[in-house]
Amino acid sequence: MSGAGRERPEERGFGDARERGAEGFDEEYLWSGRGAPDAETLRLERLLGTQRYRPPRRVLRSAPARVALAAAAALLVAWGATLAWRAGATAYAVEGLAGVARVQPGDELVTDAATEAWLEVADLGGVTVRPGSRLRVDRGRGGEGGRHRFYLERGSIRAEILAQPRVFQVGTPAGLTVDLGCEYDLDVDDAGVAYLAVRTGRVAFETAGRKVLVPARAVCTAHPERGPDTPVFTDAEPEFVAALRAVERDPRPRPADVEALIAAARREDSLSLWHLLDAPSQELRSAVHAKLAQLAPAPAEASDEALRAGDPALREAWRRALESDWRWY
Repeated sequence: MSGAGRERPEERGFGDARERGAEGFDEEYLWSGRGAPDAETLRLERLLGTQRYRPPRRVLRSAPARVALAAAAALLVAWGATLAWRAGATAYAVEGLAGVARVQPGDELVTDAATEAWLEVADLGGVTVRPGSRLRVDRGRGGEGGRHRFYLERGSIRAEILAQPRVFQVGTPAGLTVDLGCEYDLDVDDAGVAYLAVRTGRVAFETAGRKVLVPARAVCTAHPERGPDTPVFTDAEPEFVAALRAVERDPRPRPADVEALIAAARREDSLSLWHLLDAPSQELRSAVHAKLAQLAPAPAEASDEALRAGDPALREAWRRALESDWRWY
């Protein structure tokens, strides 16, 4: 057959379609899927359908199963965190004490008359435990607010801590010392009396009945039965200290002692005077109020009556005006 008489495949296909169209083929099927396809179209769909894309199968679990898996995962995470917490966060490294490398909450660190130990407090610094001391670890970072809590039953320590206020605390039979970022010495004698001397920064000494603030180069004594005395700077005049001890707890102090206190007070002794704004004697509070007003004006909103009555908010406002004369180092 000559080339002129041979049909090309594409011509044959279109000719068949035209013939089928003449026989009633509905072309709408090719465009929209509606209508009746012819036999050839169905055959091609079956052949090509074996090669169509099939998305990967998904394994579906019921809601209870998914919840159970999530709970199990959470439990594993919590368990791992607990192990890490117990392994490191609440354990404290110890140096200088034979046979003791670490202590944890509930443990006691006891030094004999010839031994001094070093207790590392996380990355905040540490504590020197001097000879003849008994220091208990109350709770570590797992405690309230992530605090490091200890209890000095007897003996002497030096704390060297750089931390946020109230993170490091040491209890004693006479009250609680709360570190405000500092270095200090704390001693407890056999009667439970505590002696606090601050080297740098500030420390709060707290009991249920009284809270005092002890800045650098100031000291405070606290008794188990009555809590902390009024703090005083170590270089205060002896006459001032003697008068302070005579009047601070007396509801009816001698006028001569009150006069001696006011006369001997230096500007920085406002530390001690400010603490006397809650003294039991109205006469003493009035004399202290007048002296403090000479050193730093009282808050504008404060009346004499409110200050003398010991209003806590007003006392705090006045403290902020006075404390520029107190020391940090």
